[in-house]
Amino acid sequence: MKKLNSLFIPFFIVSLAVASCSNNLSSDIDKNRVSVTLVDNPLYQVIDHDQDKSNNRNVAYLKEKSNEINYTISVRNNYYLKDTDYINSTVFYLGENKYSLSLTNIEYSIRVTLYIDSLIDDGSNSSSNSNQSSDTELVHNEITYDANGGEYILSNGHKMNKTIYSTAHHPRVNTSVGTNIMKRDGYTLFGWNTEADGNGEHISLGSRYLDEENDCFTLYAEWIKYDTKGFEYQINKQEQCAEITKYTGIEEVVSIPEFINDYPVKVIKEGAFNKCLAKTIVFPKSIITIEANAFIDCAYEELYFYDNLLNVSDTSFANCSNFKTVHINAIEPPRYVTMDRNAVFADKMDLLMLNRNNKKFLIYGGSSAYYSIDACLLSSTYQDYEVINIAMDGFFNNYVQMDIIGHFINEGDVFLHSVESCGVYQFLTVNDMGHDDGVFGYDCRFYDCLELNYDLLSLANLSKVTRFFDVFAQYNAERVDKPAQKYEDYTLFMDERGDFSSDSVLRYKAKPYPVYDDNGQLIKEATVSEEGVIELSTYSQEGLDALKLYYDFYSSKGAEIYFDFACLNYQSLAKEEQDTSLIDEYQDGIIIQLSGSATIINKQSDVLYEASWFADSDYHLDYEHSLYHTNKIIEWLGDYLNVS
Repeated sequence: MKKLNSLFIPFFIVSLAVASCSNNLSSDIDKNRVSVTLVDNPLYQVIDHDQDKSNNRNVAYLKEKSNEINYTISVRNNYYLKDTDYINSTVFYLGENKYSLSLTNIEYSIRVTLYIDSLIDDGSNSSSNSNQSSDTELVHNEITYDANGGEYILSNGHKMNKTIYSTAHHPRVNTSVGTNIMKRDGYTLFGWNTEADGNGEHISLGSRYLDEENDCFTLYAEWIKYDTKGFEYQINKQEQCAEITKYTGIEEVVSIPEFINDYPVKVIKEGAFNKCLAKTIVFPKSIITIEANAFIDCAYEELYFYDNLLNVSDTSFANCSNFKTVHINAIEPPRYVTMDRNAVFADKMDLLMLNRNNKKFLIYGGSSAYYSIDACLLSSTYQDYEVINIAMDGFFNNYVQMDIIGHFINEGDVFLHSVESCGVYQFLTVNDMGHDDGVFGYDCRFYDCLELNYDLLSLANLSKVTRFFDVFAQYNAERVDKPAQKYEDYTLFMDERGDFSSDSVLRYKAKPYPVYDDNGQLIKEATVSEEGVIELSTYSQEGLDALKLYYDFYSSKGAEIYFDFACLNYQSLAKEEQDTSLIDEYQDGIIIQLSGSATIINKQSDVLYEASWFADSDYHLDYEHSLYHTNKIIEWLGDYLNVS
């Protein structure tokens, strides 16, 4: 399986990570200034930087807080500058072992460690991460960003047009956000392309791409020209911005200007795009507000916008029934790389993409499948397949996920759909991008899944989805104050085939407990998360019909479809839900409806396990019992699949 084993490669960190503040500046330095000290390391030297210098070239003094400093760094042969421990840093490769390093938003005196990694793994490296592999050679991979008509933003006299990348932590690499390395007056940078003429593959800024044939490759800037023709506007002097009040043009592709009379365009006012016939709208990075009813009865099908759009809702786009595709360009740093298990969705989809031409066994469903079905064990049984666990969470929009997956299903693939009894999303009964519980607002965790590769959204038909912009706005509001991370950070919670980590620190085991009503009557005998439920409302005829359409589409591409009832803590069910007749009605109704489009390999009654088998949810088996359950799946698949 190409690239699979390169997901986890140990790095040789030659300097210790140190991040500390120091206010002990020498007495002859102005107290209002701050210092930046690069930790000494024999594997690199500072050639130059653009701030006040001391006798030590590694120490610089900034004239003002919130300033930035740009370095030129030379690294010894066979090593490269990978990253730093300062969050607001950017590294670009200049060629000939030289790098441009930019540190921005410096408020306090800081010490910064540079991570210098070996280009070739000589076998001496070690790692405490049991998921990592040491049998893969690291190479000096480069991405060159061609300004393609634009001009580079210089750093210390150098153009920042190259980055070093590695697939050590993620199967595919995140691209540059672009706006920090190039510009073009009167144009919006709306993506990268693999071809200079724009006829290659489009990649949104910050989204992922990997040239599987070449370790070094070029991406070309995609620009779209804008002007003020056809736009009426007003100047908001208080906010120092321009606001679009009306569009009167007839262009099929509308590029909204970023500046009008030197004011940034930040707002699209109510009614500005009434009955606009354009098919594509491109928003600049300056837009932060799209008011309610800004787009009314419009014909657009496709939107390009940036992820700093804060104020927007479904009412911003009223009666725009042709809308189906978005391309989101990143300008904000990611927030969920290491702090949310949902961030692994991008890596799981990478494994799917990189194996699109291989015969695959795909495990799909909610978190029960993520935790409770072991792809590594299935791989040892079905050796003719690349087994990948692409399951995520049962409460995330499945229309979007199944649209994405459908692009990479091929002849001979196996699609195992493991559906939870609480699965209103999994049965396609609900199509919201996030459920509004009326108390905490929208559940916007599905956007956490997409943050590391917004391009995944462009593969989905969003005409099937509701509350897309409502939930996006809450997602942006929730992450704005979270600490910034880097795309290169390591994503936890997933092994090399997409299974949830077997690490006991991550996979903690909760103690089951009973639940009583206000009168002291026992409701649930031994629940772990109070999520266990069996009820007929989890599926609807409309949802089952939609699910069958996906199954039939996958089958038409040559895949075999298997339906699996997900495991469930039996003791977490309410007494009335434990009634045999209710369970029979639930499982039999699903079997009757879906059996023409999928092979049903078990019944819900087959996977009702006792509470002590579960970890932190009534749907998450502990690691030991996930192996038991996986062996049961192999048994149920029986003669349907040939065992190598």
